[in-house]
Amino acid sequence: RRGQSSETMRPTQVGAEVRLRYNTTQRRPGAVFAILAFGDSLTAGYYDRGTAFSPYASSLERHLTTVDCDHAGFSGWTARDMAGRLGAILGDARDARRPYDLAIVMAGTNDLGDTRESAAAVARRIWALHEEAHAVGVPTLCVGIPGSMAQSQLAHLKQKADAVNADLRAKCSASRCAEDTDKRDRASASLTTYVEPPVPFDAASRHLWEPDGLHMSPAGYDVLGQRLAPWAEGALRAISGSSAQLGGEPPSSSSSSS
Repeated sequence: RRGQSSETMRPTQVGAEVRLRYNTTQRRPGAVFAILAFGDSLTAGYYDRGTAFSPYASSLERHLTTVDCDHAGFSGWTARDMAGRLGAILGDARDARRPYDLAIVMAGTNDLGDTRESAAAVARRIWALHEEAHAVGVPTLCVGIPGSMAQSQLAHLKQKADAVNADLRAKCSASRCAEDTDKRDRASASLTTYVEPPVPFDAASRHLWEPDGLHMSPAGYDVLGQRLAPWAEGALRAISGSSAQLGGEPPSSSSSSS
């Protein structure tokens, strides 16, 4: 399913870019793992004012040659809007006996402007998405809220984003500590890793962002997928217990906390 209309997904939806292959007869040649990238317009790959999409899942798939990378990106959605959606997709894939091995969740950008929602509340809603995945046995990567032009201009938005990311980082750290006490299931619900936003919004990276200062350019989404690849590879290797290379380079220790 790609480019689904608002009528088929949700009445207030701005737009969706979705590719789900669990209901196809077979994975692409050589693929032994499946990843779902889930989130808002930054997962959809929104650019050129929404007239085109370049999802980072395509880049991720190019850098992890034995992995199928599907995506479900919902432009304009908040973490509240997404509630229930991730669990449903992962559950359907499991029921079709084509389960995803890992979900990458990047959400929260659209929540920052809602003054009714505190940073703690936004973090709880994002964490609830991870819990949906964990409930069906799928571990997750938690990608922090990226920077933006609005955050660089409005201190309260930057402070809120930083607070949400700090809360998510702490939740991921706590979940990993819980996993260390229970090794019975390598793909347990506690397997969650926090990843700092891989593409910064700064002068050196300005060419990776659209003029709106909110969405990445196609080059930016390509870099996003490339930089997430080693984190996805590490998670899949931990899940499978395999030491095989999937294609990504080892991640920098400064990019994540767990």
